[in-house]
Amino acid sequence: MPYVAGGNVVMQVLEEVRPDLNHPGAEYKVAWFDLFRLADGRLIEHWDAAAKGELLAVMQQQQAK
Repeated sequence: MPYVAGGNVVMQVLEEVRPDLNHPGAEYKVAWFDLFRLADGRLIEHWDAAAKGELLAVMQQQQAK
């Protein structure tokens, strides 16, 4: 899993293929990130997001309308 750091923030990017429990034998890709802000050697804030692959495409289509 890749990490990117700059200043006082670190981002971790993850991607996995998981079984689709609603469709036996099918799989879907999940991608998400975690963003951390550090101060004085301690974790101060955390943000994250996750989206099922097709969910992201649907959201982008809705925004384009």
